[in-house]
Amino acid sequence: CGTALALHLFMLAGCDSGPDLTNSSPETFNVIFETSSGPFEVEFVREWSPVAVDRVWTLARMGYWEGSRIYRVNDNYAQFGYSGQPSLDAEWVQKGLVDEPTKSSNVRGSVSFARGGTGSRSSILFVNRSDNSYLDQLSWLGVIGFPPVGRVISGMETVDGLYAAYGDDTMQWEDSIAASGNAFLDRKFPRLDSIMSFEGRGPRGRSFPFSKPAGWWYSMEGSQPRWRTKVICWRTSFGRPGYCVTIRKPLRWHIDDIWMPGLIV
Repeated sequence: CGTALALHLFMLAGCDSGPDLTNSSPETFNVIFETSSGPFEVEFVREWSPVAVDRVWTLARMGYWEGSRIYRVNDNYAQFGYSGQPSLDAEWVQKGLVDEPTKSSNVRGSVSFARGGTGSRSSILFVNRSDNSYLDQLSWLGVIGFPPVGRVISGMETVDGLYAAYGDDTMQWEDSIAASGNAFLDRKFPRLDSIMSFEGRGPRGRSFPFSKPAGWWYSMEGSQPRWRTKVICWRTSFGRPGYCVTIRKPLRWHIDDIWMPGLIV
């Protein structure tokens, strides 16, 4: 046990070793994504793409997408998947999954992994904002199809309302997004929506929290554009609530662009 000193704020830390991220996911589970434009809920179905849904389960339990910018929004897709922290993205974006056949369809509201060739699905997801069923059997860079992993079951109006004026302009900057994370996106594309937080819901409707590992700092843009919100959390055992402190500061301070691991002592 111990205390964490951060910007003169003290937090009482627990002694949990953290969740076991090697387990397979349940056959179905839901994730409620709270974005800067409102919530949407996705049901993930392991039968559709077992390896990929296991990855969603792993990343969700880590809190990987908290603070993630929804960096590509056009008429067809809403895409997110970079955590916003370059060192973390360097670890997970490169961890491609084996390819699987398409068992469901990329209809409006379905959720699939982006891919750029064989074994390239990793952490980047997109929600189909229109009927893109042509993706089911599309041959792209040596792989056929984009297998859905889940579907939006509520809040599709939130997905429809995400900030879309940048369109695909962000796609030419993916190297910069990977290298500099949210610090780059906030400077270049400041009006992007963000995933503020999310929680899980099991097959019986029971809610449970997802949280970040100990010592990770991450930032997320609040609904008020003049402010940025930092949430400092640490991990607990799966299914138990984590402890967080929220700090709101003017955007001009830019203190939220700094990643400072190892503050748990």
